[in-house]
Amino acid sequence: MRDADQPEPARRPSTAVAVEVAPHDVKRRHRCPPDAHGQLLGERPELHAGRKIDAVFDVFRSCQRVLCEQRWRPEKNQGDGGARCAVEHGNPDNARATPTIFQSIDRARLACETAPVLRALLLDLDGTLVDTPQAIVDVAQGTLAALGLPPADVQAIKDTIGLPLPVGLGQLIGTGPAGAAEAVEIYRVLWRAHVTPRIPQLLYPGVREGLEELKRAEIRMAVVTGKAQDGADSTVNAAGLRDAFEVVLGYTSVANPKPAPDIALLALEKLGVGADAAVIVGDSRHDLEMAARAGVRSIAVTYGAQPEPVLRSAAPTWVAHSFPEVVRIARRLATLETP
Repeated sequence: MRDADQPEPARRPSTAVAVEVAPHDVKRRHRCPPDAHGQLLGERPELHAGRKIDAVFDVFRSCQRVLCEQRWRPEKNQGDGGARCAVEHGNPDNARATPTIFQSIDRARLACETAPVLRALLLDLDGTLVDTPQAIVDVAQGTLAALGLPPADVQAIKDTIGLPLPVGLGQLIGTGPAGAAEAVEIYRVLWRAHVTPRIPQLLYPGVREGLEELKRAEIRMAVVTGKAQDGADSTVNAAGLRDAFEVVLGYTSVANPKPAPDIALLALEKLGVGADAAVIVGDSRHDLEMAARAGVRSIAVTYGAQPEPVLRSAAPTWVAHSFPEVVRIARRLATLETP
């Protein structure tokens, strides 16, 4: 609720590896000499010993951002050395000599991945950028009291965060959205009086600095929130964050709110970014389910409305315990490093 594994027979390596040279345009690529990859991987025995994945990323970074046009395989009868430019990257079943390395690359989703580097973040607002979950609880309880109803369970209120206000309040008072009009009006009056003036002080640690860092890194950003559009705009403006975002969307801007994918897809359309080049950041299952339905990777933040086990049950791509950690993950995805 928001207010206002059988290995294949070895084959000979192919000769084409494409390397991305433009940070935001995966179509602009040049060829990197295949010998470089063979030498880099074949002549570094520590890679075949299954040591830290950092060494592998050093190899990939040596040719900037690697995107495979044709998959390399170990040459026949070359023993361990034949595994040198990877055995169908990202498929550990083919990696006899280097399973640890390629399992790690596969987990990081970087080996021979066709998706472009990260270009956009779609961020939830309450519980992700602004520490308002307790304020939402307080205002919801005040609304129930004004209606002569008993207090609700605190976690039950938090579980409505991310839903449109009529839906969340309708759940709490038992009437559904159609019977929640009076509750919605009371809630909004209380919110504007008691919460909006405090918004600048409610930013989570590292949010302002982190958004500035992401903007400098040319990662484009949008807000996708369960608030109505006027509530989204007023909260972002009150927080002093408007300059960080190219797009701010509330649930009233689309036909179907979270967890439907509509608001995420509209944000991507406005940004001109594909789903595979974006990541959604949120603190509730509604955000993560929206991401899954939109075909977008996700970062669950554990410092907001819902506890970590609940978030993990929605299978986020990554989990962050602070906003600076979100920034770190995003920066690494924007350079094809492992988060």
